[in-house]
Amino acid sequence: MRLCEGDLPTICSVCRQPPSTYLEGQVPEYVNMESAYDGPVVRISDNIPPVYVENIVICEGCVKSAARLLGMEDTGPLSEHVSGLEAYADQLEAEVKEKDATISDMGHTIGTLLDKPVKRPGRRPQLKGPASHDKEMKELRSARTKAERVRKKAASGADWN
Repeated sequence: MRLCEGDLPTICSVCRQPPSTYLEGQVPEYVNMESAYDGPVVRISDNIPPVYVENIVICEGCVKSAARLLGMEDTGPLSEHVSGLEAYADQLEAEVKEKDATISDMGHTIGTLLDKPVKRPGRRPQLKGPASHDKEMKELRSARTKAERVRKKAASGADWN
């Protein structure tokens, strides 16, 4: 089996379409099965003598149709699309990681500022977190304070009873 690159057949052995019926540049590839058979005699037109189909040479369209019947499909365009989507997903994952790191850094900075507020000159109010997080921040500060007390006790070797 081989492609008929330059030597086009007179007609396709399956659909019986001659290459001359296609526009220039749109002529399909032909596959020469390199096997002979006693095929039909086909009359293409009145000007051309009848053509004896002796070899199995099949056009690209017929080969693709047969492949589809067998469940085979051209996945080239889909593979390219999937590759593009994978690259886009990788890019989005990198952006998400970068933003997560930024958010984590900002959360740490905000927590530090709320725990140890910066004194503002000129009677300006202290920085405060959103009102919706006041209870949460109090609990966090309380837990930190308790943890510091426990560490100090442990470091001094005080009795736990």
